[in-house]
Amino acid sequence: MKSVFVDTNVLIYMRDPGEPTKREAARAWVERLAQRGSIVISPQVLNEFLSVSLRRFDETTDEIVTRARFLAAFCKAETTARTALRALEIREGRMVSWWDALLVASALDHGCEMLLSEDLHDGWTIEGLRVLNPFTADINTVLRDI
Repeated sequence: MKSVFVDTNVLIYMRDPGEPTKREAARAWVERLAQRGSIVISPQVLNEFLSVSLRRFDETTDEIVTRARFLAAFCKAETTARTALRALEIREGRMVSWWDALLVASALDHGCEMLLSEDLHDGWTIEGLRVLNPFTADINTVLRDI
């Protein structure tokens, strides 16, 4: 089963009532990847998701805990010293932000073949990891190919 790393922005759009088209696309991606056992996130993604949720969404602590537990099941990509060093190389070589480089390094360290993100360059490939914008790509075509 191929692993797909999901960026925080995709998870946030799952919750955003102000972006109904992106909300539905993000939900479709996460649901389909979860069914396949392919979805991967890192502690960084989980922390960013919780930080944004606490600030932006009007929810009870119990609701946030429920969402955190759901996402924690997919938190398979560790962030290690090796990950940080790899992120430094990616940051310098690809001219991306530190946080984006850390996500890419986490995805690579876990062996993911794809990274879903709206923030990185769609179609960008690094060391076999392909970046895909989930809001412009056809989910059926992509999932058929992985």
